[in-house]
Amino acid sequence: MGRMKIAENIKKFRTKRGWSQRVLADRAGFKHAIYIAHWERGRRVPSLPSLEKLAKAFRVSITELTK
Repeated sequence: MGRMKIAENIKKFRTKRGWSQRVLADRAGFKHAIYIAHWERGRRVPSLPSLEKLAKAFRVSITELTK
């Protein structure tokens, strides 16, 4: 899993749906939208539980999110 590929995919799936970072955070169950910002910038890599939440919010597999 490349950090930048995950970052690109999170942003791609989010913008494709027209969601703000705040909307994605709410839909995925994260308290703060700053997590989304850090992941999209490649500053941090989401943990497996966080990837599961993101995948569920996007209705995609973790594989799709990380490939």
